[in-house]
Order: sequence, then C-alpha cells, then structure tokens
Amino acid sequence: MTIRLIHTADWQIGKPFGNIPDEAAVPLRQQRIDTIKKIATLATKYSADAVLVAGDVFDSFAIAEKTLLQTIHAMSAFTGVWLLMPGNHDPALAEGVWRQLHRMDLPENIKLLDNADPVELLGGKAIVLPAPLQRKHDSTDVTEWFDAYKTDARVIRIGLAHGSVDDRLPERGEAPNTISARRAEKADLDYLALGDWHGTHKVDDRTWYSGTHETDRFKDNDSGNVLLVEIVAHKEKPTVTKIPVGHFRWRQLMPEIHAEHGSEDINQAILALGEPSENLVIQLTPRGVASLKVRHLINKVVASWDALVRYLDYREDNLIGEASEEDLQQLGTSGFIGDAVRDLQLIASQAENPEDMEIANLALQILFLEHKQLAGKK
Repeated sequence: MTIRLIHTADWQIGKPFGNIPDEAAVPLRQQRIDTIKKIATLATKYSADAVLVAGDVFDSFAIAEKTLLQTIHAMSAFTGVWLLMPGNHDPALAEGVWRQLHRMDLPENIKLLDNADPVELLGGKAIVLPAPLQRKHDSTDVTEWFDAYKTDARVIRIGLAHGSVDDRLPERGEAPNTISARRAEKADLDYLALGDWHGTHKVDDRTWYSGTHETDRFKDNDSGNVLLVEIVAHKEKPTVTKIPVGHFRWRQLMPEIHAEHGSEDINQAILALGEPSENLVIQLTPRGVASLKVRHLINKVVASWDALVRYLDYREDNLIGEASEEDLQQLGTSGFIGDAVRDLQLIASQAENPEDMEIANLALQILFLEHKQLAGKK
C-alpha cells in the first residue's frame, strides 16, 4: 500500500503586502488564492490521498467571508481530502476565522484540524496527528503528545505541525513555537509535515518544511513549491518530491555601480533575470558612487523597467552621490543657481561630519534634477 500526500503550508490568504502599493499588491493577494487551484490540479493528477496544509492557511484570524469563499472554491478541483490546520498567523481562537469556517456549509472533503484530534486516512491504514496552535505563541512543544499516541504496528503515522525546529533552520522561524528536532524519531512518525519556514527545507529524511506556495518576500529560501510525499509502509523511508507551483518571482538585486556606466550596470543586472514580465517583483539596491548625471540616467532606466514588471522597489540607500564637474557646469555659474552651487560645494568640502556633507550633496542632486526637468520642458 502506498499513500500519496501533497504537503503545503503558509498560504497566508489575505496577506496585505503593506509595503507594496495597492495596485501591485492586489494581484499578489489574488495569486495566493489562484495558486491553490494549481495545487488542487496536482493533487488530482497524482491521485493524492490528501492535501496537508501545515498552518497559516490565512494571514490573520479575521478574514472577509468573500475571501473564505474564494479559497474554498479554489480547492474544488480536488475532491479528495483537504486537511487545514491553524498556525501562528491564524490560531484557533474562541472567535475568528476557524469559527467562521465551522459555521459555513463546507464540502465534506475539507477537514478543519483546529483541535488535536487524530484523523484517519485510507480507512485507518494511515493516521494524521495534528498539532494546531490555539494561540499565536506557545511556550510548549505542541507536538509532544505525538510520542504517547499508540497505533497498530502497520499504520502509517503522519505528523502535522507549525513552528520552528530546534537548531535545524538557516535562521529562526517566524514565531517562537518550538518543535523538537527528534520529534519524527521519538513519535515513530513516517513523515512530519511542517509549516512556518517559508522556504522548502529538509530537516531529516522524515521531516520537511514545504514552504509557502507563493513567494512573498525578498529572500532566497527556495519558496513557491509544494511537496509530493509517497509512503509505501510504516517505517519505510518516504519519497519526497519538490514541485514548483509559484507564479510570482521575487528577486533582490544589489549591482555594483561603475561610475559613468551606472545606468548600463542597472540595465544588465535586470536583464540577467530574463525577459521582463508581469510575474517579476524586484528589489533593486545598487551600491557604489554615482554622479548626479549618472543618477538621473539610472532613474530613467528604473522607470522604464518599472513599467514592465509587477513591482520594482528601488532603493538608493547604498548609492553615494557625487557631483562631477560636468554636472556643476550644466547647472550654470552665474546668478542665484551659481551662488547656490558654490555655497553647497563649500559646505560639502568643509563639513565636519558626514551628515552635513550628505545633505549638501543631496541638495546639489535636487538642483541638478530640477534643472534637467526644466530643460526638458523647454
């Protein structure tokens, strides 16, 4: 007998993407629901016995009914079992999204695991032991009860939990809900499906994080996947296959700027990502020294790329401004502007601290950009 599971987690339906303008954030929010349709199609394709969602199904415990209905509809393409479990973003509070769902007329194949009650699959040949979070932060290991739960020697044992495995992640997870790194071994689990870490990550042969189905941040952690898990029998090593499902690609770029070639450096860095497309979300943080003229050219390149991708977050924090002689000549040497340029140059050259120098250079940059804009209108 082989049991096939689709392991996914951290859907965070309703995620606001508060740091992104709404016109770009709306499609990001909608895609988190649309990608569930892909998961349903995959589950059908591989004849999965169940889809396990290891916590943070929703981004918070207060979700609009319309969003809930859209999520349920997205799951309809797979008529097998869906097991949904609360995480730290959507804990099973007395009132909240899980109570809402219980009051709704859900399809019979959607099971809500907001209590630590085992669920049988394949007529009892396999069992899922869930560890739902009843609060955002839990000081105890909520998977500990798995160890004492006894089953027949032939029953396949599967754990479902949401939290941080001790010392086995590249960095600490989102919430301080600690899970023992030996839980699969101590509880005699054939597979432990985890959520909380947003990238796909193998803890050991029987313990995996699937990661979020849709990338949602600028972190190179192998997100945007689900896991196909196949278990032949109890105590047999599971076969785990990573399957990409994510639509949006989030990329962080930190190109080095080489003086007058700055705009070309930016252009080449973005071109390296491939053809421009609406599924690209880019954070661009160039580093180096650029004259005001080069900064102006960089801004033009950034603006042209911004129109071709879903969202481009451009940050100049690590780009040091430096006014070249050519820049200053373009600003003129007579009248009010000439006087202002000379005063700012003097301040920059005699500044006793870096902040004053930076302010003076910024003022020169503003003068230069205003000059270019006025010249373009003539």
